[in-house]
Amino acid sequence: MKIVGKLENEYLGIDDLEIFENIHGCKFVIYAVKPPLNKVTNQWVELSDYEKGHPYTYVDNPEDFLGESSYKFIYIQKGYDGREVVQCINFVNNNREYFILSVDSVDQITKKPEFIIGSVEFLEMYIGSRTPDYYPIWANNLISRYIQTRQSVVSVRMEDYPAFIKPSDKYKRFDGKVVSKSEDLPDPPFVKSGIVKFVDEWRYYVADGEVLSSWWYSGSDETCDKNPNGPYLPVDIPPSFSGAVDVGILDTGQFELVEVQHPYSIGWYGDQNDFENYVEFLTKGFKSLQTFKSIL
Repeated sequence: MKIVGKLENEYLGIDDLEIFENIHGCKFVIYAVKPPLNKVTNQWVELSDYEKGHPYTYVDNPEDFLGESSYKFIYIQKGYDGREVVQCINFVNNNREYFILSVDSVDQITKKPEFIIGSVEFLEMYIGSRTPDYYPIWANNLISRYIQTRQSVVSVRMEDYPAFIKPSDKYKRFDGKVVSKSEDLPDPPFVKSGIVKFVDEWRYYVADGEVLSSWWYSGSDETCDKNPNGPYLPVDIPPSFSGAVDVGILDTGQFELVEVQHPYSIGWYGDQNDFENYVEFLTKGFKSLQTFKSIL
């Protein structure tokens, strides 16, 4: 896999992403399926020549050399890394009509994206903020612990402690945590739930109401080896829903919902060869975010 980047008006082929990202002055990155066009011959430059670093293309934006084509674009927030990026690279290497572009801000997203990978804050600058619904009605049969939404700190009674707290108005406004006294409560509003112990957890990747893939992500290594895809999910998922459904097994043996999330900034826990399902999840999920204000 070759990486193409703009450095001093010259596109260079570099083998290592980390090396490339650390080069001073790099503004854009393309995880290239193909090298750029030779302006003289209008042909794709052969890698053997391209790797020598010849300045075939002079453009301010790497999207420019692609022109008004049928290519599909995946945008990644610059500096964002992890298995999600690797999966997209694997996908693009096997689907040559796709290109991945790395950008510093959403203002640089000038072509219609198939989807965007980045932090919650980065994505919401493009799609707008989403109000979490961690425990939707259609998943009620997977919830045995008490769940309450609190609009003020004074509404939390002493007998409510300890409790697990996370924000109810915005993703990642603060990290979910266990609270044992009122002095430790964050600013409301927040969701309060009973304390339970999960011994194993799986993530189900859902698009248009269909589970595309599911993978274990926390708990016993033995469970990971024996049951990496998790139990059957016994809920009727609405066909309009796309997102992540996290479930687990409690220390009591109960099958329990961890939480449900909108389909953005979702970590990938699956096999590296399952990139087709992951990209389908991201593509359909991103489309749903463009269509509905709230899909939960």
